[in-house]
Amino acid sequence: MTTTLKFMAVDGAVNQSETITDVYTIVEEPVNLAVTVVTDKGRVLSGVRVYAFTESGSYTGKYATTDGSGTALFDLEDFADGTYKFRVDYLGSQFWSQVITIPGATAVEVVIEEETVEVTVTTGSGPAEGMRVYLFSESGSYLGIYEMTGAEGVVYFDLPVDKAFKFRADILGGQYWSDVITVSGGGMNSVSVNAGGGFLQLTVEKAPGSPMEGIKVYLFSQSGSYRGLYEVTNASGIVGFSVPEGTYKGRAGWFHRLPHRV
Repeated sequence: MTTTLKFMAVDGAVNQSETITDVYTIVEEPVNLAVTVVTDKGRVLSGVRVYAFTESGSYTGKYATTDGSGTALFDLEDFADGTYKFRVDYLGSQFWSQVITIPGATAVEVVIEEETVEVTVTTGSGPAEGMRVYLFSESGSYLGIYEMTGAEGVVYFDLPVDKAFKFRADILGGQYWSDVITVSGGGMNSVSVNAGGGFLQLTVEKAPGSPMEGIKVYLFSQSGSYRGLYEVTNASGIVGFSVPEGTYKGRAGWFHRLPHRV
């Protein structure tokens, strides 16, 4: 910042000199160390924890969380003179900064290489639209991210290169998994979740050969959980549901349930 100073000289007879004005620039010492976490595609990563280590790898006990601009701030007064590095924990993996020297450095950046993974979800009836797809580590830990499939049954995730992941699609109460994929750089990665199944058809009859038209049929899991779907029987007493592989039963009105496996 800048400040303006004015001064004058006064002798023993109280005679005053002209007032002299001068402008000074005061350079403030930085108080924070900024660690910024971004991807090589330019995405800033907010809500990510950053841990401070000595160059030799000893944890200092200090950490901060990145803000909306992808920056984590550390108080420089908390660090003794020396060399340090910073670890970012992101999607189950660890990424390191270069080594910096304090005093001297006031900022360091951690750049994570990433690539896009396309996940396609299908059932025996075709693409599965409007389904949640969850991201997991190779070992099966949920990583806190999910996306919703579009009309083609596809979702996209931008993920770190050379790291392994798998995906789970939840469809009508069932859980369906992809294979494990290790993300490669240089282009789109693709993996699929095939939930199988097909078209489930149920017939409602008052008696053999006597179909019931206009009856609501509700779809349930084998254990009796309602799956949120119902159809109305046609003139032949028939309804149909597009479902993934699994065991289901239907409830026609208030009368009885019709077990069936696809």
